Amino acid sequence: MIIDLDIVKLMLTTEYGKPFVNIKRNIEFNPIVSYTTRPKRSSETEGVEHYFITNEEADKLLSSKPSLAYTKIGDNIYFTLKEQLETQNVYIIDPTGIEDLTYKFPNMKKFIIYVDSSYENRRNRYINRSSECTAEDFEKRNAAEEYQFNIFESNIKYQNNVHVINNNSPYFVSALIHAAKLIINSYQKDLLYCVVGRTSSGKDTIVKQLQQLFQDTERVEL
Repeated sequence: MIIDLDIVKLMLTTEYGKPFVNIKRNIEFNPIVSYTTRPKRSSETEGVEHYFITNEEADKLLSSKPSLAYTKIGDNIYFTLKEQLETQNVYIIDPTGIEDLTYKFPNMKKFIIYVDSSYENRRNRYINRSSECTAEDFEKRNAAEEYQFNIFESNIKYQNNVHVINNNSPYFVSALIHAAKLIINSYQKDLLYCVVGRTSSGKDTIVKQLQQLFQDTERVEL
């Protein structure tokens, strides 16, 4: 699938009444690359989706440097380091990670974008990633995160800093434009943008596209 970001720029230009290059001029959108002990898939690149490390390497890092947030899904852990905030301001994170982040840094200003998607869309996206992503694996991952997301979703209506976008096919471009507008309208240099979503909700793709959009890359192939 090819997303023509010129179309997105044109729609945002129309929305705001000024060229997109002026809209994005002072916006920094730099995703944090998290560490994980999960095995790397063939479709993934080291240092892009995650830093893929062993349990021993994770223990060494966590014992020597302060973490920003930490979460565990199934047998795998995911975490980031506080030092990454020096150059990065976007965090793909789950509800447990947000709780840990809030506990460690109660005064940190967060803007939370929740990417919602139906079970059917998420399942189809997962198993279409690669031959390594099976329906059985999806069910295990989905079950592992069910509890935390059920609580998070039930509390969304009481949280003013959570902004929901719907990413059900075939409405990806609409979700991308909505997310871009949230970033543009809320942007502050001291905000940490937290992007939350269940497995294969499309949060990773939306963040990748937003990064390309604000870096002014013309087209990107997924």
